[in-house]
Amino acid sequence: MPGCMDRGTIFDYVYFPEKNEWKNWMELTDKEQIDKFPKDAVVQDIVVTTIDKIRYSYIQQYCIE
Repeated sequence: MPGCMDRGTIFDYVYFPEKNEWKNWMELTDKEQIDKFPKDAVVQDIVVTTIDKIRYSYIQQYCIE
């Protein structure tokens, strides 16, 4: 894992034991789709993609499975 975790802390990464690799949380989202809101979007319907949203969504999905 040389050079992989030289940025940030361990909390900035998720470990996939089946592949024996670490990935940054932001790698788990489609960067093309991040925060593309329709022009007529209402403020209360907007969900801004943050690293915390990605973490909690991953943990929620993991617990559901």
